[in-house]
Amino acid sequence: MIEYFGPGVEQLSCTGMGTICNMGAEVGATSSVFPLTDKMLSYLRATGRKDIADYIQQTPSVKKILAADEGSCTPRHYLTLALLSTSLPHSSIHSLPIRSADVTKQL
Repeated sequence: MIEYFGPGVEQLSCTGMGTICNMGAEVGATSSVFPLTDKMLSYLRATGRKDIADYIQQTPSVKKILAADEGSCTPRHYLTLALLSTSLPHSSIHSLPIRSADVTKQL
């Protein structure tokens, strides 16, 4: 499982988060999660799910469950954490995603 967190999360669109979650499977993650962001609530409203967004926003216990865990900068249990603000662009061979290269060194 990969839990994404950090200041970079707030900059991502919902479809961007979905793309990153799909890439998690390529490195062997069985699931990937992002904490609740304002962009997620806006996305729910824009796609006809205003009632869900309003419920989340008005229910502190639900907001807490969907927020990043307190102290999520420290690995715990079997959770792999990815700090998006320090991630670098990489490229990999589709059949061997573990073999990747730092794209910034190629520029």
